[in-house]
Amino acid sequence: MPIQARAEETRIRILDAGRVCFSLSGYDATSVSDVCQEAGITKGAFYYHFESKLSLFLELQNQWFSQFDMVLRMSAETRQTGKERLLSLQEFSREIFTGAGNYAPLLFEFWVQSTRIPPVQKKSAESFKRHVDMLNRLIVEGQADGSIKAGDPE
Repeated sequence: MPIQARAEETRIRILDAGRVCFSLSGYDATSVSDVCQEAGITKGAFYYHFESKLSLFLELQNQWFSQFDMVLRMSAETRQTGKERLLSLQEFSREIFTGAGNYAPLLFEFWVQSTRIPPVQKKSAESFKRHVDMLNRLIVEGQADGSIKAGDPE
């Protein structure tokens, strides 16, 4: 296997292990050693890809928000009514909490750590604002197309 492909495979294993460890034990109780053990790698391999436990956590948070942003954009780009788009987001949310992989524990950990760790808080606040703005736009569009009753979307 080429070096670059092996490095990417290792990085993915670290990210997957981080998801598992942070979901099961939380950020505070998870160590770099725990992640390395879960991923089946050395600490040197970990630090080749990530500067710290926090940098891994921030990358997972970034991936989470990127996926959620993509779903919001896809929903906004469909030709459905505003109400139908909001209902599809509701179905997506249900899948997050009950579907394969159940990301709820990790999502809750992002929220908890956003009260303690400034870079996590900053990313959470930016993403929250983006998501509220998008939802407001969907509500306004739904009001315009008649699928949602008029009112203040805020």
